[in-house]
Amino acid sequence: AALIQSAAHYASQRAEDSDYSDLTPLIMMGDSITESFLGTGMGEPRQRTEGIPTLLSEVAKSEKFHPLILAISGDQTQHLLYRLQHGELVSSIQDDNDAIFVIHIGTN
Repeated sequence: AALIQSAAHYASQRAEDSDYSDLTPLIMMGDSITESFLGTGMGEPRQRTEGIPTLLSEVAKSEKFHPLILAISGDQTQHLLYRLQHGELVSSIQDDNDAIFVIHIGTN
């Protein structure tokens, strides 16, 4: 449910705030490796991820991306497929032809 709320909040930001209109949506989905971009593992801050959110923010700003991280540590491919099939992405995100989707899962 938290990921769906994150996606809905992201979509709302893009619709309501003109600061985001010039930025390319970058949707990153995956497992613990992808969750590291949030600075967390299993939803908790992790020392191993220190500095990663700042780096993502700097790169996103310089490359004009608006990132959304939808990742869960421990997820497997079938879990991500389930999330996709059951509404994790709101239609305004999944139907955005400008969006770049990165899926990184199943590598551990």
